Amino acid sequence: MPTNAKRIMNTALFFLFITLAFLGGLMITPPGRSYDNAVFNEVFDQLHQNHHRQPSEETLWRGAIDGMIASLEDPYTYYLDGEDYLRWQDRQGEDFVGIGVTVQNVDERVHIIGVFPNSPAEAGGLMAGDVITHVDGVDYRDMSYLETISALSGEEDTDVTIGYERHGVFYETPTLTRRRIDNPSVTADTVQAGIHIIRVHSFGRDTADVFSDELAALETLGIDALIIDVRDNGGGYLSTLEAILDIFLSDDLPYFQSETWWNRESSLESDYLNPTDPKPYPIAVLINGHSASASEAFAAAMHELGDYPLIGTQTFGKGTQQVMRPLRSVRNHFLNLTEGRWMTGAGIWIESNDPPGVSPTHLVEQDPLFTQPLLYVSGETVFSFDMVDDTIARMQALLVMSGYAIRTDGYFDAATQSAVESFQSDTGLSVNGELDAPTAAALSQALLDYRADIANDAQLQAAIDYLEGMLHADD
Repeated sequence: MPTNAKRIMNTALFFLFITLAFLGGLMITPPGRSYDNAVFNEVFDQLHQNHHRQPSEETLWRGAIDGMIASLEDPYTYYLDGEDYLRWQDRQGEDFVGIGVTVQNVDERVHIIGVFPNSPAEAGGLMAGDVITHVDGVDYRDMSYLETISALSGEEDTDVTIGYERHGVFYETPTLTRRRIDNPSVTADTVQAGIHIIRVHSFGRDTADVFSDELAALETLGIDALIIDVRDNGGGYLSTLEAILDIFLSDDLPYFQSETWWNRESSLESDYLNPTDPKPYPIAVLINGHSASASEAFAAAMHELGDYPLIGTQTFGKGTQQVMRPLRSVRNHFLNLTEGRWMTGAGIWIESNDPPGVSPTHLVEQDPLFTQPLLYVSGETVFSFDMVDDTIARMQALLVMSGYAIRTDGYFDAATQSAVESFQSDTGLSVNGELDAPTAAALSQALLDYRADIANDAQLQAAIDYLEGMLHADD
């Protein structure tokens, strides 16, 4: 090519490069205060047509929605498509398909706040306070709460493995099989003559009716005193909360206040209960760190309006309220929207407390064995004399619970070996002095039996002692 022609070509290429760079600069210049549809549409089209991954329109639209919600840094606002909504709705009834946990969104991490008795999750060793990090070996720590929940969900009789963190240590369950879980929102029992307990596991759509029926049955038997247990209760419907409070409370003061937003304007409303005769028997309420939202409102109202004692530990501290709004633009899609915050009848926003939550009137810590993980040894794994391991320490704690006086620091010494042999003999196992899978299963069952004995529930026993004191105050 002649020299002049090269010079002309190079000059043309130079100006073409400058022009493209300039135009490229225009395309990546922030739009300032302009947030109109034209900017969004242009970005959407550029990504859809020109991005090397060739994303679908559905992916981009869902990403835009998720991005808007993520910018709020609000774990309780989320978008549900039809399938997600059906799963959510399924869990509001008296049974559902799953592994048997109730969970809470904390900073987009899936925190377990309750494990159903006799569920796959309990069999797999999961406990309240665990944080789910992996599903079927896939790491979900950098994914959204809903993505993790979606992976946890599945059809009945399908298998799943769960990885989780407990106190900063990673564990993994054996294979769990999803099944239909009985989800009774209310259970009742007699703890001793005349003293009964009603456990409210959630404020679901049928809870108020079931609660009323259970209470009526107990009153037929004769109630001297009542315990209402909302420990590990993650909340639920405001209408259910009000219906249950209406059974016990009546006052000229509000039981609940809410500050909500609509069209960028806020309004403050106070809710009152219907006139109700007070119950003729004393009542105590049990709470703990996994009592959240509606259960916190319940506890606060029972104390503020009824002067009933709250026994246990500080509650979770969730002072916002959500509403599930159907979207008009697409059928069976919903936005779970944080529309405001709620205060107790006395005007206290529990998230402003230090620490957040509702404080017990009687602080009672639970027996540590109620948060002790179940013991699992998988496959051919065996722990034996002269080994050191955290699993050995958990085994030793359960042997101490069973009456053996041994160390609990995780070193498998001769005394530990002797205790294992005695435990194996007492439970009909093959005696080998080693921690193997059958021995771990037997120790786990011993722990479940321990927890089932109400005499070992320190908080429940404190409530019984309080109510007995009330009943015998005039003796």
